Parts: sequence; structure tokens; C-alpha cells
Amino acid sequence: MILAHKIELKPNNKQITYFKKACGISRLAWNWGLAKWEEYYKQGKKVDGMMLKKEFNSIKKKDFPFVYEVTKYASQQPFIQLNEAYKRFFKGTSKRPKFKKKNKTIDSFYIGGDQIKIKDKIIIKRNSSNKKNFETKVPIKDKNIIRVLKGPQFDYFSKESQKDFFSKDYKITNLTDRMGMRLEGTTIKNTVSTNIRSEGITKGAIQVPAGGQPIVLLTDYPTIGGYPKIANVISADYHLLAQKIPDEKILFQNVELQEAEQLYKEHLNSISEVIKNIKEIN
Repeated sequence: MILAHKIELKPNNKQITYFKKACGISRLAWNWGLAKWEEYYKQGKKVDGMMLKKEFNSIKKKDFPFVYEVTKYASQQPFIQLNEAYKRFFKGTSKRPKFKKKNKTIDSFYIGGDQIKIKDKIIIKRNSSNKKNFETKVPIKDKNIIRVLKGPQFDYFSKESQKDFFSKDYKITNLTDRMGMRLEGTTIKNTVSTNIRSEGITKGAIQVPAGGQPIVLLTDYPTIGGYPKIANVISADYHLLAQKIPDEKILFQNVELQEAEQLYKEHLNSISEVIKNIKEIN
């Protein structure tokens, strides 16, 4: 089974300059975050990647204005990676994170899927001895309806807010990354408590903090959280949500567990069809 593809790029001089700048900014963000993490850790303060990212964003315009010359992901993704690196370190599965040095480490930077567009056909070229190429058609589902299950704290919210949640559009804001997607729309009113005892959460959980604007947890979600959860995106629609970009609007639709399970089976079948229809081309 193919899990990933390595693609060789042939950039021009202007693109090479851009790539080098993005790599440098990514390295800067990592080293800044690592230094701050060690500083706060020695002081006995609680620290995580999200906190450091917010602190960096608050000073970058004044202290590091050049970060705006490249994709925002170059300076944001390192904090997610740093968070994961420390998780592995504290679990004892890897060494303590180290500072990155120019020309001493392999430079790289992350770019979000919202900045890459493809048509409904993907041609896969693989470097191998047989020099064969393959193609398949991928169905594009460009819809704004995202189906969800009611969350464990659904009853924490007023009847009016419950109705609004399933009938009003929510706009995806720029405050979106691999950890979470912040939405903007009708305020959801909590009538019980805006904070709960921290509990396990899952990918696709929709939290509602005190401000009343939902946050959908994405792939790099934390393992626990203390905000009430009004709903959870079903597995069959998670990939549709993850492909949405800032300023797009979505509408949540409630489904029951049995229907969600059936939709997931259909989703898996559609993936099997894509794989089944892979054919060799010249």
C-alpha cells in the first residue's frame, strides 16, 4: 500500500530564493520556541506549543516582520512539531529537542493544503525500474454541509443555540491550523458551565469556549480538553472539513450514530473504488 509520494520539484531562481527564506523562517520559529520552552520549563511554568505560537504571533509583527514575506505555515507549523517532539521526549521515545543550525540540519518548511489545488485527476509518476505511470479519478465533493453527532455536553447549551447551531452558517476564520479550526457565526449560549473537568477528546470534536464561537479540533488535536463539546464531526465528513479554507462557510447537519456508521462504510467503499480504478498509462 502506498502511504506517501516523494515529488521532485524543479524551481526557478525566484522560487529557490522563496524556499530558502521560508526554510530560514521555519528554523527561526523552531529555535525561538525551543528557547522559550526551556526557559518556562526551568521556571516551573506550564508550557505547550499552542501557548508559544500565540506568544510568537503577538510579537512577530514588531520583532520579525519578514515572516510575512512567505506562507504563514512556515512560522506556525514549527510550534506544532515542537509540541509533538516534547511529547515524545517526556514519554521516553525520543531525545530532547535540539536547536536547528543553518547548513547543519536538513532545512524544510510546511505548506497547508489550502494553498495546493488539484483537478479531479491525479497522475502518479514513480521512479522505478519499470518506469510505469498510473492514473485514477478522485470524486470531488465540494459541499458546505458537514454532518455531526451531538456532543457529550450538547444539553449544556440553550434550546435556541442548539437550533441555531444546525440552521446557521459558520465562517472559517484565519485562526486555523492543524490543531484546530476557529469558526465565526451566531454566538452559542451556554446555560450550565463554560468549563468542565478536563476529559479525553477526539478528532473532529467541536468545543465551545466562553466566547461562544466554536472550535473544531483537527489532526494535531490535544488529548484532553476542558471546554464543553456541542458536537463531533463524523468520520465520513472529516476529510471534507479539513479541505476547507478560511472565509468559506459551512453548515452543520445532525445525524444519528447508526447513520454515521453507514456513511463511514460508504466512505471506505468510495476509497476502495478509487484504488480499484487505478490504471496504467503510457
